[in-house]
Amino acid sequence: MPGTPLDNPRKKVLVIEDDPDVARMLVTLLGRLDVEVLTAPDGLVGVALAASEKPHLILMDINMPRMNGLDAIRTIRGYTELANVPIIVLTAFANPENIREAVDVGADDFLIKANLLAGEGIDRVRQALETRPTKRRALLRSESPFGKRST
Repeated sequence: MPGTPLDNPRKKVLVIEDDPDVARMLVTLLGRLDVEVLTAPDGLVGVALAASEKPHLILMDINMPRMNGLDAIRTIRGYTELANVPIIVLTAFANPENIREAVDVGADDFLIKANLLAGEGIDRVRQALETRPTKRRALLRSESPFGKRST
């Protein structure tokens, strides 16, 4: 039957964030998108959850205990079945060096936490859930000053 939950399952978004207050706010914010939200308190748990749950999108903090976001992105990109899952880095500040490094290891985009928590950037999250990975990465690398790889 078209339109049944089995035909159109909710997409999964994995939030990997060590600050429980920020994680709770992100869960509430993402609830507006009618997605299933999974959370992990660090990169190590996040990688395991990504491997078992196969999310459609990952929102990743960078500075976390046990395994930081950059190492988690590298590890996730090593899984064939997760290679095209969009990863949006969440950062407290728009530090071009950190953002460039995150993109170089496999992040697709970045959002400043305060802006996302204020409701800005939710359209970029929605777009990441709807855009094909190869098109999205090509756009990021060609249009963003943070996404261009140095030669």
